[in-house]
Amino acid sequence: MIIKQFQKCRPDSKTFFRLSESCLHGDFDEKSLRGAGSSVYHANSCGAYFFYKFRNFVLLAFLACLSFSCQNDTVYHTYQAIPENFGWGRGDSLNFYFPPGIPPAAYTLEVGIRNTDMYPYRDIWLEATKVMSDTLPAVTDTLHFYLADENGRWNEDRSAGGYYQSTFVCDEPLVIGTDSFNRSLHIIHVMRDNPLPGIADVGIRLLRK
Repeated sequence: MIIKQFQKCRPDSKTFFRLSESCLHGDFDEKSLRGAGSSVYHANSCGAYFFYKFRNFVLLAFLACLSFSCQNDTVYHTYQAIPENFGWGRGDSLNFYFPPGIPPAAYTLEVGIRNTDMYPYRDIWLEATKVMSDTLPAVTDTLHFYLADENGRWNEDRSAGGYYQSTFVCDEPLVIGTDSFNRSLHIIHVMRDNPLPGIADVGIRLLRK
């Protein structure tokens, strides 16, 4: 076993240092690791052990930093479910109310859609009404997203839950004003079908620009 081999490869700190250094340069050999009164076996296996441990450590550290950076940029992220048995009724608004702790700024707005194979189209039209200021009127934007390509293949592979996940970045930023206390975003679909089948969840995400 590698663990037993590793234990035999650490008779003293000097041997441990030489083995670690050899792993990094790729020039380890069994003879160079034999110290006075020490027994070193299977140096190549021990070297490979250190190499893979070091490589995995670097990879995990990179992924952790990347994940922390992405999460640190997100100030708001939530989804709302649509009743699967009834579909999404035309005029049924999905209402997202932003917490007061979000500071005034211009944010990148992402819209996420989860659909099933029951969705009959390759695209979807939405209307998003933004209420971002107590003194200015609400603003309604029309959003057009493609959930599948020209051959009908969905943008993403199906997840374990049986849904296809698509995420879209809106062209216009979402601006939260300094005089806003009741900040919200309201989304409806403007497709012909009523109700619209195959849409499971719709969500939004605010990211710092």
